[in-house]
Amino acid sequence: MSKVGEYCSFQIQQFCVKNAKCRNNICECLLPYELIPDGLCELGHGQACKSSAYKKQSDDDKICLGKLVCSVFPIRGDWDSETSCPCPNPRVQKYDEYTRSCRSRVGVLCDKDEETSCAKRSSCVEEVEGDFRCVCDKGFIVNDRFLNAR
Repeated sequence: MSKVGEYCSFQIQQFCVKNAKCRNNICECLLPYELIPDGLCELGHGQACKSSAYKKQSDDDKICLGKLVCSVFPIRGDWDSETSCPCPNPRVQKYDEYTRSCRSRVGVLCDKDEETSCAKRSSCVEEVEGDFRCVCDKGFIVNDRFLNAR
């Protein structure tokens, strides 16, 4: 199987990875899938995904991009009616289109080993032993929506 950006050909049965198609002998992601660094295609933020609240995700499910998790939102009591790929913690995270990652708002726990863990113009800083939180960078204050520094 060829990854996105690699050579593909129907004539010699060199096919593309899942969620990609062969176009002009080069594999590319099908819409609405997005390319991830390992040459595969996954669903981006807010895209509809296929999962069930009561089943384990299988290879046939539409997989979300990176750390996004296919979440089920009930509509009129039907648990399988609407699913999407939000940030893992949408109440405390905002999706950053530029970095294509979920970033924690200021004041929230963060991952010190992840460069894009905090919102723009904020950093992951140790406040208490082993407790890291997003804090505004010098010269910036929290905006009114409390999502990132301005």
